[in-house]
This record gives sequence, C-alpha cells and structure tokens, in this order.
Amino acid sequence: MCAAQGFGGRGKPRRHAIAVNGPWRITFEWADGEASAVDLEQYH
Repeated sequence: MCAAQGFGGRGKPRRHAIAVNGPWRITFEWADGEASAVDLEQYH
C-alpha cells in the first residue's frame, strides 16, 4: 500500500499525491470514498 501526501494549505488537503517515478506524481481529490480529478503530473 502506498502512502499519499496531501497538499492544499491548512486543514484537510484538497488534493493528494502519490510518487510514481522521479518528478512524476499521480494527483487526485478524494470525496465520498472515491478518487476524482485524477492526473499524472510532473512536480517542480
């Protein structure tokens, strides 16, 4: 199981990220027990 990093300021994170390889992350929002707005993004 992978740990997700949350980001989005104070309080509950709006989006979460899971490292894939190097600068790449899968980012997503979590609502009602389901992932939504899933993207593969290059960080920094």
